[in-house]
Amino acid sequence: MSINEQPEQTTPKVHLVFESDVIENIYGAIKEFAQVTGKDFTMDTAAQWAKSGRGEPPDIILIDGTVDVSRIDLTNGSIARDTSFVSRLKEIRISRPNSRIILLLPEERTEDTGFLQAVTSLAVFDIYFVKEFNERHLRQWFETRRTFADVQHFLPGMKLADTELSGQKSGFGRKAGKQRLKKDLPDKGLTARIAKKLSIPFLKTAQNNKDDMAVQIPEQFVALGRLPGARCCRSVQEICEAKPAAVLIPAGDGAAGTIKQLRRQFILSSAPIIVVGSCDSGAYYEAGADECVEVLDRLTMEKIRNLAARMRGMWNLAVKDDLTGLYKRDFLQHYLAEQERRYRETGISFSVMICDLDHFKQVNDTYGHPAGDEVLRAFARFLNNGLRKTDVVARYGGEEFLMVFCGNENFLPIGERLCYSWSRQLLTLPGGQRIRSTFSSGLAVMGKDAGSWEELVKSSDEALYRAKNAGRNRVLPASATERGNEGSPAVIDFDKKVVVATGDRTMELSRFIGQYKRPLVVIDADCGRLASVLGVDPNTIWKHDWRVGAAVPARVNKKTEVFSVPIQREEIEMGEMDWRKLKEKIISSVKAGKKVIVSVRNTLPFNIEKIISG
Repeated sequence: MSINEQPEQTTPKVHLVFESDVIENIYGAIKEFAQVTGKDFTMDTAAQWAKSGRGEPPDIILIDGTVDVSRIDLTNGSIARDTSFVSRLKEIRISRPNSRIILLLPEERTEDTGFLQAVTSLAVFDIYFVKEFNERHLRQWFETRRTFADVQHFLPGMKLADTELSGQKSGFGRKAGKQRLKKDLPDKGLTARIAKKLSIPFLKTAQNNKDDMAVQIPEQFVALGRLPGARCCRSVQEICEAKPAAVLIPAGDGAAGTIKQLRRQFILSSAPIIVVGSCDSGAYYEAGADECVEVLDRLTMEKIRNLAARMRGMWNLAVKDDLTGLYKRDFLQHYLAEQERRYRETGISFSVMICDLDHFKQVNDTYGHPAGDEVLRAFARFLNNGLRKTDVVARYGGEEFLMVFCGNENFLPIGERLCYSWSRQLLTLPGGQRIRSTFSSGLAVMGKDAGSWEELVKSSDEALYRAKNAGRNRVLPASATERGNEGSPAVIDFDKKVVVATGDRTMELSRFIGQYKRPLVVIDADCGRLASVLGVDPNTIWKHDWRVGAAVPARVNKKTEVFSVPIQREEIEMGEMDWRKLKEKIISSVKAGKKVIVSVRNTLPFNIEKIISG
């Protein structure tokens, strides 16, 4: 660099958190010297953003606490432990360890020792007490980094080690987070105490034994890629051939996809997948990892050994049912207990669905037990073919079957699709007779419907009995918020030219569509849920989007056309143009002599009957 050449100035990336209209004014003030990467209007939404891990971590998180802090319940000058502000601030600090937090507080908070102690113990030192501020203030705050010494005069006699901050495990202890703490805190001892309070596992103190890193990786543990000291494999196929007790994967790009590939290999079901290195543990747990560790020291290796032994013992009990070839009920207790443990450690949920074949006793009484056995075998094959490799299905007893879906997704559409598809199967019995069969089912979600696997099974079973009482051949969720029109006296009038079904009527509609023999147009305005149950490929559903003028309908059969929208987790928002396209599609279909079924979660913003009659 020449004498006259200046070092390149980097523009800081800033995330704004303001609970007032002032956020728009601040955005205009700082855009000249900083890049705003995001903004939230409440601490709750800011905490959700931080924990989601979305986007590149900002250099600075600017929080205006002058509004939110005023709601804090103060008792004898100390902040109450159940207040939202400090808990949300802690979530942001832990989830975004590499970002510098600038906190703005009202001037009257300078005397609030308890509150300031709680905030400072989170290693938040850029605290400013203000009435109002302008661009000059913001620029100065961005350019000047404060340390503990700058705020200590507000807290005479403060001892951070005495602050009660035991909380959730976090990813706070990354290398950059460690450097941040070492830079801001006045001494190494305080660094260690802060780390301990925040559950930071890798900020090691001088008391750590250096020999902890000198561990021997067992021969039966294999690594995919390069990992010093481990037996390494170059491909998923090579790992499968090695039949390892545990699989080690270095953290990095593509690791999540590799984990998903490994989880699809049945031969590796009993081998825990361990991610080694600094990483976004949430994404890896979601992909199917069993554990994420920073380093392979003696403690982590012992934990991996115990986990491998526990999983191996569990799968050794996986005896299969002689008739159906599915797992037996005894194995489920161990498997569900392991999934509950994983949920508590990683936050990755799982769902349980119990199915019961409708009127199965009549099959045995009418056609004999060999015919009943054939129906059970056919249903077992159907479930195995319809589930993901990572799902587990077992014979729960008699004509009852239990499925375990791992992940945070909504599995109700999968259950509904299975229910519809099974009702369309034509089964051939040993005597040559051909019959159809249906099943009823209840679905429960861990953490939402129950707090333990035993309660989860019970919730699913209760939902199953509600499905039986509601008329059979349906899947009902355990959650009361998702029961839709269950128990509602309203009946869909299928005799109309245009049938409009609001609310959750997916299974009722799918049964009618399967039986209807005349030309029919189905328009799914419910995020593709009905279309998915009817078997329309979600990957090509965009071709059948009725909002697009040149949309080509999917065909369930020769006489049934399906228009839909791409599948989304949340209900789609449609504008005036979208509704106009829907009107046009309805009118043109009716004029062509076709019955129209419209599935929509909420009431349509126009009177369809008036359109048709006009």
